[in-house]
Amino acid sequence: MLSMVGKGCIMENAHSRLKESLPALKMIGSNTNDAVPCYLREIFSI
Repeated sequence: MLSMVGKGCIMENAHSRLKESLPALKMIGSNTNDAVPCYLREIFSI
């Protein structure tokens, strides 16, 4: 699924196998640092 989306990203604290299998995807911060809302703010300029 992640390899088929237009703009995929992987959490910093994702399982190592996921990160190794999709090295081209952008690595964002961890869930403990609210990386998803920060990334969405960055993408949508909000």
